Amino acid sequence: MLPFWMMDAAELSDRIRRREISCAEAVDSVLDRVEEVNAAHNALTSVEADEARAMARDADRRLAQDGPAGPLH
Repeated sequence: MLPFWMMDAAELSDRIRRREISCAEAVDSVLDRVEEVNAAHNALTSVEADEARAMARDADRRLAQDGPAGPLH
């Protein structure tokens, strides 16, 4: 299986909806990758990791309660 950060949005969204992975896992994968490569490329000048993780946890809670999920949830 590809690392989560390498998946396109449609595949990632589908796996999250099927509960194969969580939003938090997907966000952590991307943040780990940013940490690995950003120093060399300096492509991102600001990373709101805490906010991203909080939003992912909230999205996971909504999914667990069968709440609405948008197309890129």
